[in-house]
Amino acid sequence: MIELTVAPSLREYAASSASLAGIDPAFMHQHGIQPGDVLRIATFHREILVRVDKPNEEDRGSGEIRLDRFQRQALAARLYSTIELSPEKAPPVKKVRLQPAVDLGSTSAHHLEEHLKEEMLEQRSPVAKGALLFLHFHHSVAGTLFQVVEVQPAAGVVDADTGVARHTLRGL
Repeated sequence: MIELTVAPSLREYAASSASLAGIDPAFMHQHGIQPGDVLRIATFHREILVRVDKPNEEDRGSGEIRLDRFQRQALAARLYSTIELSPEKAPPVKKVRLQPAVDLGSTSAHHLEEHLKEEMLEQRSPVAKGALLFLHFHHSVAGTLFQVVEVQPAAGVVDADTGVARHTLRGL
């Protein structure tokens, strides 16, 4: 079991679906972890996948993993608590279903699923049930938070063949 201490991301202001996590460079070297690798990180409550960001030399020897607020929320992880991590093969997923944090049912979201997939494909988004991803609207800096409510067959990464669906709450 490999453990690190949770620290705030240096990119809190720039939420994205890339799900990047910054890791102590000494720890990365010691465990053979490279930027771009996918890791499964877990707390007692939940687990998600993250992609390793380029190391920040200022973090050398800290024993920390930098997670953004959405990653911490999905994991129910508190700052400076300990999380477990392990390398993950992260195969392509066949289907991912996303639930937006706001009701998009009454909007004219033309080809929304295609645009969501486009961004996740560009960001090489790792997805696991329960993960929170901030996705931008097409040709916009605006976006919203989505929770991954279903992944088939198992957690992995979005690729060109992944089906992306938006979960809707009908009848409310």
